[in-house]
Amino acid sequence: MALEARILDASPANAGKWEQAVVSVPAPDVYFLPGYAAAYEQVESCRALCFIAWEADRLGINVFLARPVDDLPFAIESTGLWDAVTPYGYGGPVFNREALEDPGFVGRFFQAFADHCRREGIVDWFVRFHPLLWNHLPCEKYMEVIEGGPTVFLNLEGTPERIAAEFSSPCRRNLNKAMDAGLEIRPMSVDKELDAFVDLYHRTMERAGANATYFFPRSYFEAMRKGLGGKMILLGAFAGDRLACCAMFLLGGRIAHYHLGASNPDLLHLRPNNLLFYRSFLLAKENGASLFHLGGGYRGEDSLLRFKRGFSRSSSRFFMGRAVFLPKEYEKLTAMWRTYRGADHGGDQAYFPIYRSPEDAG
Repeated sequence: MALEARILDASPANAGKWEQAVVSVPAPDVYFLPGYAAAYEQVESCRALCFIAWEADRLGINVFLARPVDDLPFAIESTGLWDAVTPYGYGGPVFNREALEDPGFVGRFFQAFADHCRREGIVDWFVRFHPLLWNHLPCEKYMEVIEGGPTVFLNLEGTPERIAAEFSSPCRRNLNKAMDAGLEIRPMSVDKELDAFVDLYHRTMERAGANATYFFPRSYFEAMRKGLGGKMILLGAFAGDRLACCAMFLLGGRIAHYHLGASNPDLLHLRPNNLLFYRSFLLAKENGASLFHLGGGYRGEDSLLRFKRGFSRSSSRFFMGRAVFLPKEYEKLTAMWRTYRGADHGGDQAYFPIYRSPEDAG
């Protein structure tokens, strides 16, 4: 049987087929769902797509965003070109067991995806692989794979006491301090409290000096709620009627994820984040998760990563992948970008694709 392939968008007509493919791979995760990927159509000009290929009982999928190059400021002439990227978070190609047992299928999958990209004018592809699925391993033969930083995860098996026993001594002290302060942890209503969440989140990103790509608009959070339903949870820690901190958590399957968070600097002395995260672990466990992925830091070994490591000694590495399907077009775009930036602006040479290197790099 010859390999067959198709592309699905996240429209209602195709979302069911997309979801069916996701649950057919060995570790379905919220990052691969159409409702998650489609939310990024609210953040930037892009199309959320899923490439599916199958051959007898072998199956592989790749969720990606196709972004038009013509929207970039240096594109003074229409190119009709695109590039591909993993939606914010983690993803990359995933395969069912039968596909992984046939290395030839993985190669044919990559060839079919490359052929699709060349036909559609997709110049290059950047992947952030899932650090708990290790799905970079079958891909190393077919694209450049680069090791990134550490990410932290927590085993949710056992009692709440066993989970808390994983915490560092400072973390447990801060948890007790938050409990003694009488903070209330509760879900936040998307209908009534989303503005408060988004406002505190944006102010937190401003204090952190975060890149503009982290300033998700209100429509993004609304789309996440619409696309994921109960798999997206907003939790808040309240000191009376004041919001001390809040976070978005993603559920679904055996892995739960911390996604985004925000804190009120005037109330950090109450250590609200320690209690908020502890309660999120218990909520994820109640919803069937056996692992909780806290993620990494903003910039390597920073304070955010140290905070997350206070909850668990378990960590993994995440990997990135990159491929160029249309080398001549990639070089042309890079030259146009260099002309736009100026000869003395080298950009971040490690950034891929380099023509999307942030304005403040280099």
